[in-house]
Amino acid sequence: MSVTSIVLVHAHALFREGLRHHLSAQPEFRIAGEASNGQQAIQLVDYSDPDLVLMEVDLPGVNGLEVSRAIKRTHPHVGILLFSSAMDGQQVVKAIRAGVAAYLPRNIEWPSLLSTLHDVRRGDYPINELVLSLPDVASQVLAAFRQMVVDEDTQSIFSPLS
Repeated sequence: MSVTSIVLVHAHALFREGLRHHLSAQPEFRIAGEASNGQQAIQLVDYSDPDLVLMEVDLPGVNGLEVSRAIKRTHPHVGILLFSSAMDGQQVVKAIRAGVAAYLPRNIEWPSLLSTLHDVRRGDYPINELVLSLPDVASQVLAAFRQMVVDEDTQSIFSPLS
């Protein structure tokens, strides 16, 4: 596989620096750029067209979920990995709907992050494994998707009336 280009997006420079340090030591990765907020991230992805975006959810201004949706609209091939401190089902559902490939805890260990980066680069969606591995998250995700189906069915029933 060729070198994988990555855009790093995090509000804190020290966090980005740590990621850059670790990723630059891997010959299969190249840092295409860094951004500290959502708007910069969208512009940087438009400019550099990376393979992967490694981003936090809680960005100043435009949050990581909104940035993910914007990136996927214009660059559907880009794999997006989100860091979050909250591993709750509603956030995971929003991430899935935004096209995110992996939803990661902020305290992820380096070997797990490295493995996940490789998985996403291959086209896998490790977010599915997360849903299955955390029973609380799985039940929240199922409930949210059931509600989506009900909402869509209800909308289709009443749409001829409007």
